[in-house]
Amino acid sequence: MTNASIHTLQDLTNRFFQRHWPTDAAAAAPRWTMWEPFLSAPCPNYNRNGCYALLGGKQILYIGAGMAAGRPGDRYENHGISTRLKHVFLADRNRPNWHKLKDLWRDRGVDGAYTLGFDECQYLALALEHYLITHLRPALNKNYKPR
Repeated sequence: MTNASIHTLQDLTNRFFQRHWPTDAAAAAPRWTMWEPFLSAPCPNYNRNGCYALLGGKQILYIGAGMAAGRPGDRYENHGISTRLKHVFLADRNRPNWHKLKDLWRDRGVDGAYTLGFDECQYLALALEHYLITHLRPALNKNYKPR
């Protein structure tokens, strides 16, 4: 499937969690959060492990996961999604707390993002990423080109 919308992403995520979210988990399964205003506000879930979706128009162009592999207290703690998104944007030196897209992503039409951060069951983030990519086949995920 290509040309998937955020609604399709949310529906597939709900289906995934119905199958895989533990019934005895302390919290409900996480939900997608829009990054707004895009690039001029802090990235939602920046300090959590989780998934992100890059949009162009209203279509999902790319799905990724950000996982901090560090131990408590080391330099990668609390740097999940935000660290991974550094391949997409840079700090805007002319405007504090703003970001700008790297040329590659701007040229591909990226103009928005959603994130989903895990407080528990973080191991499911990588499985969710794989599930969403195989079902949505976003145009910019290299390993899952549309057929």
